[in-house]
Amino acid sequence: MNILKNWGWRIAILYIAFALVTIGMVIYATTRKIDVVEKNYYDKELKYQDQIDIINKSKFLQAEFSISKNQHDLILNFPKNLNKSSKGKILFYCVSDDRRDFRSELILDSSFKQFFDLKSFAKGMWKVKIDLSDSASRYYLETDFNTN
Repeated sequence: MNILKNWGWRIAILYIAFALVTIGMVIYATTRKIDVVEKNYYDKELKYQDQIDIINKSKFLQAEFSISKNQHDLILNFPKNLNKSSKGKILFYCVSDDRRDFRSELILDSSFKQFFDLKSFAKGMWKVKIDLSDSASRYYLETDFNTN
């Protein structure tokens, strides 16, 4: 008697194959690294209305802010109407790998620029998030750039 002629064996083989594929997918899904944009995203979501107000207030700065590159440096070009005594923090966020993220202090030169060595950046897509403040108010700038 041929074992595959009996329909009961076919159902058993199909069920076992389904169970093995399901177990394999569960193992694959649980061993994947999951990156979230922010570690404490829920707390930040509750405070986001304040962030929206700061972003709306920063639109005049965002229009004049730009990023440029030369052979060795990434250059953040800030608006000339920014207060020289402004203080702030800069977050460089690597979209593809959160382990490459890094922070820096805002240190403007006399031409309202800040330079960063391009060797500090892996190739790929990056976001720069700048939170700065002067004596009167807070501002927030955010833009994307690519290092190829």
